[in-house]
Amino acid sequence: MASSSTPYLLIVRNGPVWDLEKTLSFFSRTFGAHFEGEICTYGVEKGFFSAAGFDVRRFKWPKGGPVGRAGYIAWILGRAMKARWIKGRKLVVIAYDPFQSGMIGALAKRLTGATFICEVNGVYGDDDNLIDMPDPEARAERKRSMLRFGSKVLKHADFVKVLYPEQLKGFDEAVLDKPRTWFFDLIDADTFQPRGLAPEKRIVFAGHPFMRKGLDILLQAWARTRGDFPEWSLNLVGWGIEEPAREKELPTDGVEFVPPQTPEELARLIEASEGLILPSRSEGMGRVLLEAALLGRPRLGSRVGGIPYYIDHGVDGLLFEPADVDALEAELRRFMSDEELRARMGVAARKRAVESFTSQEYVRRYGEVVESLTGWAPPTLD
Repeated sequence: MASSSTPYLLIVRNGPVWDLEKTLSFFSRTFGAHFEGEICTYGVEKGFFSAAGFDVRRFKWPKGGPVGRAGYIAWILGRAMKARWIKGRKLVVIAYDPFQSGMIGALAKRLTGATFICEVNGVYGDDDNLIDMPDPEARAERKRSMLRFGSKVLKHADFVKVLYPEQLKGFDEAVLDKPRTWFFDLIDADTFQPRGLAPEKRIVFAGHPFMRKGLDILLQAWARTRGDFPEWSLNLVGWGIEEPAREKELPTDGVEFVPPQTPEELARLIEASEGLILPSRSEGMGRVLLEAALLGRPRLGSRVGGIPYYIDHGVDGLLFEPADVDALEAELRRFMSDEELRARMGVAARKRAVESFTSQEYVRRYGEVVESLTGWAPPTLD
């Protein structure tokens, strides 16, 4: 039985989450192997499961709106107060972002004296983060309001976790002085394991939204290379991709638009391709980059945000300047024309992933943060 000095982690995740166990079981098992606590999120129906003793709870929030939001916030605060005041646990609240979940973390800290760790998973100070909003003035105002609100939340945090060192650019100066660290997001390594599939002459993209992910740049660069590499194809995976491509009358020869895939389906598609591309204008990390690396496939990515911290140019992938059709075309040609380079980078990507982007490394880093704040470390991080 845990003592009152053992930290209890209450992790607030964003929603809605549809398939609760499939989405969060790896996450809960990873934390449950080293910590005690629970994950809270929301969806259209109530849900619960436990993995490795780490509970996962879903609040029923079927219609959204202010009433549902207020109920969700009150529910999590109730969970926090129960852990702290009824069970007498040393509470650590971890919020996914400095907005709704971060506000909940700040309130829980005020009501219970909890230690508050806030993650930042988006690049909110980046001008291109909201580029898919058509109105420039509305976009600028949204950016200002997000930075203003996020700064207020982060000022209450005891520790900030980011994805790359410069990610807090744009937030208040007081936030920049907060204790913080940077490392990757947790990847479901069980799903993204190589299965021995032979690669076809295909490059895969996965994600949304259209402009922030640089799909207009990709389609233009792809069209330039298409005539010299007719045996190659480009798969664009995700929702809301084909419509803007057609509306903007971008070239789509040799392009297949693929609807959103389950993680298992996406893993098979990436492994059965020569590589993955992420031509983003703004990006915190790009989870799919690490998923592709685990599968032993090289990655092409724009030199923006956190991407250069997760791709070593010429070693395990290729980098190019963001929103630069010429630069992307050059790297596409280099990639498609050099089979030996692709194979070498794929091996290096897999090696780096299994050494540096593992669940063990993730929880070790989180253990260091928890220890620095509470003085308690998990009994083992092996």
